Amino acid sequence: MIALFAALIGVALGLTVLFVGGLGVTAAMARERPTMLGWWSLVLGAAAALNFVVGSGVFAVLVIEPLGWLLGSIVFASAAVVVAIGTLRRGDRHWPSWTGLVLGGIPALMWVVFVVTAIMWVEP
Repeated sequence: MIALFAALIGVALGLTVLFVGGLGVTAAMARERPTMLGWWSLVLGAAAALNFVVGSGVFAVLVIEPLGWLLGSIVFASAAVVVAIGTLRRGDRHWPSWTGLVLGGIPALMWVVFVVTAIMWVEP
């Protein structure tokens, strides 16, 4: 349940960044050079990947509470995917937008697969 709230917070964060960061950006500006939204998608995607790596795997024994890092991964991954898709739809197809989509999409895809398998795997 808390993961659902984290995903909703991430979507709200992504929509807020799209609305505030997209003010004054024209299609001609987006085709010319990377916009601030593209850089935001890169930053959010990198934060999602970093939170996912720190919260799981080898680094999980080094942190006191890995759940907070994993929830941060859900928030930043959903925000990065929302911002990157919005940025690409506005015409900014430069490398920061694509890199942010990939960096945020990998943890987001993992969380979606985790949820689907948790729903399908029912204990008798």
